[in-house]
Amino acid sequence: MNRSDQFRKNAENCELLSETTDDLPARRRYRRMAEAWNALALEQAWLDGEVTDCDGCVEQADPLSGIKQVE
Repeated sequence: MNRSDQFRKNAENCELLSETTDDLPARRRYRRMAEAWNALALEQAWLDGEVTDCDGCVEQADPLSGIKQVE
């Protein structure tokens, strides 16, 4: 199993966990984690050459993308 497949599996596990909890904050947290794992899977697939069109991959996975730099 390559890294992007493992990341997708992690995302799937987070989705399953979100469906099994009754705690709303935990459900939201698991869904955000699933989104992050899916973004990592997409970027890893691009890095590995599995996909050639990855518009927005870096922006999706970059946690600092919305932070302005101080000059």
